[in-house]
Amino acid sequence: MEEPFEKSKDFQYRRHELVYDTFGRRFFALVIDCLVLVIPYSVLATVLGMPIFGIYNNAFPGFSWVIYYMARVVVAWLYFALLESSDRNGTIGKIAVDLKVVTLTEETASFDRASLRFFAKLFSAFILFVGFLMARWTDKKQTLHDLVCGTVVIYSGPEESIRM
Repeated sequence: MEEPFEKSKDFQYRRHELVYDTFGRRFFALVIDCLVLVIPYSVLATVLGMPIFGIYNNAFPGFSWVIYYMARVVVAWLYFALLESSDRNGTIGKIAVDLKVVTLTEETASFDRASLRFFAKLFSAFILFVGFLMARWTDKKQTLHDLVCGTVVIYSGPEESIRM
């Protein structure tokens, strides 16, 4: 009888088959990522004189809003694309809940693929979040942006906590 685990180089046991992520874990990771992104967003708002906690210090009234939201997209893009294409294969939120973003061949996604995934994620949100809900119906729990980019989100944590 073959064991369901194999010993890897760093002596951790890994499953032979991929365990695709659950919707709940992904959502929790996104909440953590949003909390992490509040920090650079607040710094941007302060630099551009945007209202924070009811305090308004705006030197450039209309134009600073445009710059602020464009900068937010750039910050979020770099955050998601750089971290998902790194050796850890995930953002701070995904790492916290033991998720990894990998290609269909279980390789680390390139920066280009992770960038495409980010912008496809914006489209998934734009169409009333239907792109995110697709993970409930696909075999590999892929969202629309995963299908577009050829990626999957897998669970990489301990065997005993696979269900969430």
